[in-house]
Amino acid sequence: MATRPAPERPSFRRLAVAGAAALVFLGGMAARGALGDRETRGAQAEAAPAEHPPAATGPTREVDGAPAGFARSRDGAQAAAIAYTATLSQRLLYLEPAAAEAAVRAIAASASVDTITRDVLAGLQAVREPLALGTGATWWVVEPLAAKVEAHTTDRARVSVWMVRVLSRPGVVVPQSSWVTETVELVWEDGDWRLWSDESTPGPTPVLDGSDLPASAAELDVDLTGFELLDPAVAAS
Repeated sequence: MATRPAPERPSFRRLAVAGAAALVFLGGMAARGALGDRETRGAQAEAAPAEHPPAATGPTREVDGAPAGFARSRDGAQAAAIAYTATLSQRLLYLEPAAAEAAVRAIAASASVDTITRDVLAGLQAVREPLALGTGATWWVVEPLAAKVEAHTTDRARVSVWMVRVLSRPGVVVPQSSWVTETVELVWEDGDWRLWSDESTPGPTPVLDGSDLPASAAELDVDLTGFELLDPAVAAS
């Protein structure tokens, strides 16, 4: 039987912070329409079944803190989509503004780089300001769970990634998860897969299995004392 006290009730402001975070990290950016009509794009790209990308597909290096070096293949495109929507998304909140801008510019396609960078930096600022009012650790975790290559050619790809995001900071955001499917459009440019656009769709969302009650931000902070995020770049920062 669970013995945790009832979780603190989230305020509108707290929910707004979490909602902003879900939009900032490569989700629902204004560049999502850059490639035009989805049906037209689908007709130009060959549909392909999803495959789990082996490590050889990348990333093989980092550029300005962003994963880079992906194979020019279906699996390489999938690996890039996972790295951009999960690995980099988790890092951005922990980077200084100048470093965050450099990381975003490193993965964005030339036609979309200004729009993507502007939107991400504005969203980061909107999230960081209220988070700064809290105490203790800020937990922002982005974990990819499944991926599907929707379409692929040697020059373009569309990949969907199902993931869970967790955000918490005592005094600002009660621990909460958001389940989302990110669909990214990639183009092959300058020897790597680049992010052209991104579309975020909520869910599918599972429910708690009843084995425990939700933790408060203070409880999560205490229970995870000594834990480090699995991304070495974040853990070392």
